[in-house]
Amino acid sequence: MKPSRETTDHIGVDCRLAYGVMLRTRRQLVAMHGAIDHAHVDEMMGHLFRTAEWLKATAYMVEMAYARVLASAAAAHTQGIQFKGVDVKPARRKAVPS
Repeated sequence: MKPSRETTDHIGVDCRLAYGVMLRTRRQLVAMHGAIDHAHVDEMMGHLFRTAEWLKATAYMVEMAYARVLASAAAAHTQGIQFKGVDVKPARRKAVPS
């Protein structure tokens, strides 16, 4: 999933469209159906649906990237690799009751 510049531009426009729809009142949204050609409403719905699906896929990709980095850190730790920039100091011993 390597999006083109054109794809991300369209997604941005559709997100702004969704934001604008969310700012409208119920009365404005109902009135829109009598003022705008139905074909335009269908086109807008298609754009919103595709954008929602693209954003879900992008969110999943980000979650999986996070999981992969976490898993690779665990594997590195298991293999004894020292993490750059991390001081590994032994934990303090438990306090001995007096």
